[in-house]
Amino acid sequence: MMIRHYLYVLLLISTALPAVLLAGCVPKTVQAFVERGNKFFDRDDYDKAITDYSEAIRMDPNNTAIYVSRGSAYNAIGDLDSALADFDQALQMNNELTEVYLKRGWTYYYKGDYDKAITDLDRVIRVTTDDAWLYHLRGLVYNNKGDYDKAIEDCSEAIRLDSEYAWAYTIRGLSYYDRGDADKAIADFTEAIRIDPDDDVAFSARGKAWYNKGDFDKAIPDFEAALRLVPGRDNYREQLEETKQKYGGF
Repeated sequence: MMIRHYLYVLLLISTALPAVLLAGCVPKTVQAFVERGNKFFDRDDYDKAITDYSEAIRMDPNNTAIYVSRGSAYNAIGDLDSALADFDQALQMNNELTEVYLKRGWTYYYKGDYDKAITDLDRVIRVTTDDAWLYHLRGLVYNNKGDYDKAIEDCSEAIRLDSEYAWAYTIRGLSYYDRGDADKAIADFTEAIRIDPDDDVAFSARGKAWYNKGDFDKAIPDFEAALRLVPGRDNYREQLEETKQKYGGF
């Protein structure tokens, strides 16, 4: 879930159009509603953004960009079906919008429809072949689908494109771990931590790998590091307490 949240935020950072409307102005045109909607979006007031985008669409139902913006706002509030409907509409109007395939693919992933997510991400990667982030994202989808070999392949390509991309090592490490290769998983988590010492997921996952290998003296410091980075994560605390309780003295 931490990984999902991280990637979800990345995909919802901005809308398609600039926000320049001065506060206090009463919208009267499509552009005015769009611009005020963008300002609401930037303030995380997604319900009001949706209201303004909807009015803009009522006034100009053939404006593809507004559907994309409203779909992004629906995504932000977790209304994934409405988001998909808007992204579908935008792609019906213009099926060359790579950004929308990316947004729709991630929405399918978040709904658990991994095959449709992969189909959309395939299309994006065919257009953008040198983006490490995209390969890592598709690798994440493959990991959740349980296709660990393809997840490893995608993350390896991401690492080839960017050898300092910590998240690619983390996702590949999780895939190795899920495939039962603890040593390779530990190597990848260690590399992710070297690149990003604040990667709590890598610390926790490496702790689990050490735990399963019986190296409890190495697992405990990793669980402590994960909990120190994110004190509010109950599962980190439970991992640490369980390990200390079961294998006390470390």
